[in-house]
This record gives sequence, C-alpha cells and structure tokens, in this order.
Amino acid sequence: MRNALFLALCLAAVGHAAERTAAPHPLSLPQSTIPSAADAAAAQPAAVSAEAPASVPAAAAAPSAAAPSAAASAVSGSAAAAAEPTRSQDAQASGAAGEGEASSNTKLFDGGAEAVGLPPRLSGIGPRGHLGVSPAHTPENEAKMGDLGAIWWYTKIFHVPSEEAALAQDKLSEVILDITKPEDKRQANVHMRSLYIIDPSVTIQGAGHDKEDFAKIAAAMPDKPVYEVRDGKLVRLDPAVVKERLSPEHLAPVVQFAEEGAHVRAFGWHFTDPYGIFLLDDMNPATSRTFKKLEADARARFYPAPKNGVPATERLVVSFNKDLRGVMEGAKDQERKGQSKAASRVNDAMIAGFMKMEAEGKTMSVEVWKETAQPDGTTKRALIGGVFGSKMGGMVTINSIYYGDEPDIARFAFLALRDRLKAAGINFMPAVMVSSWSATMKGKLITGAEAVRVIDQRPKDAKPDFTTEWAPQAAPEIRARPFGYPGHPVMDNRKA
Repeated sequence: MRNALFLALCLAAVGHAAERTAAPHPLSLPQSTIPSAADAAAAQPAAVSAEAPASVPAAAAAPSAAAPSAAASAVSGSAAAAAEPTRSQDAQASGAAGEGEASSNTKLFDGGAEAVGLPPRLSGIGPRGHLGVSPAHTPENEAKMGDLGAIWWYTKIFHVPSEEAALAQDKLSEVILDITKPEDKRQANVHMRSLYIIDPSVTIQGAGHDKEDFAKIAAAMPDKPVYEVRDGKLVRLDPAVVKERLSPEHLAPVVQFAEEGAHVRAFGWHFTDPYGIFLLDDMNPATSRTFKKLEADARARFYPAPKNGVPATERLVVSFNKDLRGVMEGAKDQERKGQSKAASRVNDAMIAGFMKMEAEGKTMSVEVWKETAQPDGTTKRALIGGVFGSKMGGMVTINSIYYGDEPDIARFAFLALRDRLKAAGINFMPAVMVSSWSATMKGKLITGAEAVRVIDQRPKDAKPDFTTEWAPQAAPEIRARPFGYPGHPVMDNRKA
C-alpha cells in the first residue's frame, strides 16, 4: 500500500498493530556515544567509542516483532521451517564483534532484491527500513520494487540538541497521525518514528528551522552520528551504512504538522519490518462483524430496494482499470484526517509515471461509480471513489485511496479487490504500514521475514478478472431487484 503501495500510499494511526519490542538492529553499533559540544564543533566523521555512557546503550538483545497470526502462517505454509533470518537474528549472529567495533555481518542474502540492485530487504535502517536510493527511482523500477514488496518512501530525520530532545520527539512522532484524538486515545504506530542527529550546537529545533538550517543538516549527514530509538533508548547506527544509505541529494525539508515540527525527509526504497499486510481470509463476514456490516451496506447500495413499489434510479457500480487518472486525481485532492491536501504524496509527477506504467500493463485501478438511470433507459455515471496501485507477478499493491467525504466508498473497492484476487488464488495484499483506516479493513503487522516469505511464495502466474464489473454477492431475489424508470429497465451486467 507511502510513500505506496503508500500506499500512501493516505493515513492515520495503527488500529490494532502488533507492538514492536526492542530488537538489536544488524546495522546498529554495539556501543554508542552522544556527541559532546566539542565533537559537534569539530564536525569530524563519527567514531565509535568503546566506552559508551550508560544513557546510550549497546544494541541490546531482545525479541523481534510480534509473531505472525495463524492466518499469516497459513499463507506461508511449510516455508516457516526455511525462514531467512530476521534483523534481530542477524544481529545476534554478529554479536561476537568486539566492543567499539561495528558489526560486519550486516548483509542478508536476498537474491530477488540483489537481482535488481536493491540491498537485502531485511537490511534497512530506521523504523521504516530505509534501503537507499539504488536503483534509480523510475516508474519501471517502482513496479520492480513493488514485485518485491518494497516502496519508494521517506524516513524522517530530526536535528536535535540532546538525547532528551530526541526521546521527547520520538514519543510525539510515534502518535502524530492521531493528533485529532484525545491524548489517551492515541495508539502507537512504529512506522511514524524517526531518526535523529544529536548536535549540542543546535539552539533552535522543530518549527524554528529555516532553509539554511536544512542545508546544514544535509551537509552534516555524512559526518554526524545518527540514532534511532529502541525500547525507549537511543541506539547509534553504523556510520558507514548511514553514509551509504542516506543520500544528501534525496533530502527534503518538511513542515507538515505544527505539533510535530519541521524535519528532513530522506527519500529512498523501503521495506518495513514489521510489515503491514492484508490477509484476505481475514476479510470474512462469517468471522468479522466489520465485514458482515460492510457487505450488508454494500448490498443495499449496489442493489437498492424499490420504494413504494417504484424501482430505484441510483446505485453503485465498481469497475476495474477504466479511469486510473480519475482515481489518482481524486487521491491527490483527498483531504485526510490530520493532514492537508498539500501533504498528499500523489502529485502530477506520480500521475504521469503511472500513466506510462498503465500503457505497459503494470497498474491497477478500482473505480466506484454512482450510476443514475435516465428516463430513456440509458445511464450516467460519476466517479466517487476508488483505489489504485501496481500489479506485477501475481501481486497487487495498493498505493492510495480516494473516497471523497465517505470512507466506505473506498472500502467497497476493497471488497471488489478481495473477491477478484481470492478467485484468482491470491490471498494477500501488501499494506506496508497499518493506519487506523487500513486496520478497519483487517490490515495487520507481521515480521519482515514472514513478509518476505509470503511475497516470494505467491502464485506469480495468477490472473485476476479485472475486466467485468463487480457487485457484491447477494441472494437471487436481491440481485433481481429492478433498476431504472418504468418501461425502461436497465440491464445488470455486473458480476459478484
């Protein structure tokens, strides 16, 4: 599914996301130090101290992200026995490195990623798994990365004066997309957390930054120590990997949320760990009250009942790949909770790129239309929502959604996708991160290693039906409800 699949791709806090406990990162150093003012003034390349102060821990051993559900395990089948190492397992394998020495065992074999010039998917840095800027960001590579479950997104970097400032900012960033909710109702979202450059020479932080300050941050990137927060403590990242992955030319200043303050976005390829996913078997009205109600609402909207014996003249219709541009334009202008239209990552350049990909058969769109019958038996349609993304090698990745002022419109598009994908033998869609919106659609977090298995073991020759129009499954008497003006009924060619 950011920005994507992003999807997005479009977002609020995690609904019921699994809690990620502290895990030693294979690209973190065994020992770290907070730079002194003298260090900051000298601006020397970051060195690793063998004597870390107690306040900044070594990358301590701890369990990885919450275990995947039974449904996730069912997707991967017997592959669990051959699981590739998670980030924490890789770090434990390299734990013999001496104090003050960066672990050299930071590479994981990942033939799929290496085949297209992408670092191993489980070797990313930061909460979003930043993998760097190679290969180049092009529509063609976007599709290839989508085939691996990776997306072009950004990692947030704050320039702060102290350890205390970094920890305070981390606590705020974790829940920033829930700023519309009372503080005690906010839920943690691990993918909203950031990286930190700690520089005691900084006297103004947050919204006080101006363009010159951002230029200084970009210039400092190759030399300044960079940290992430794990289990409430700062852990310094390997400076060699930071220099390799965080490219200064791909940094951009942002002032998006006044409460969060200004920060730098480091753009690049990302593979998150934990990884957000939609397991289609979870979208079952027999086991989910949410989907039971959603399907009932869909039947009422797609097969409206006559009123006083008079057939309805308005209903909903879902199509596939009929108006990608329209859905993308709607997503670009979509107002989302906690952010403005200007914050949308869907822009004109992305639309142009997707138009080129569409000609190559690498895109997917689901359109929701309001269909209005006319007295002469014809109909008129207006686009009111949908979703769009990429499709490659038997995998559909949602990039963003469009729903106007009625979120259920995009949920109806998800129902249509669920039905067509399951009929083709596909049983998941990547979500990358889990927002409160996607959580209502049964989005959940699984470990990065489990995500790699699920993605790589999917049926790559699947061909979903994206030709015929869709309407929800319903009893024959509901499907037979008349539609249109008396004497000029409208035929129903939709397929459940």
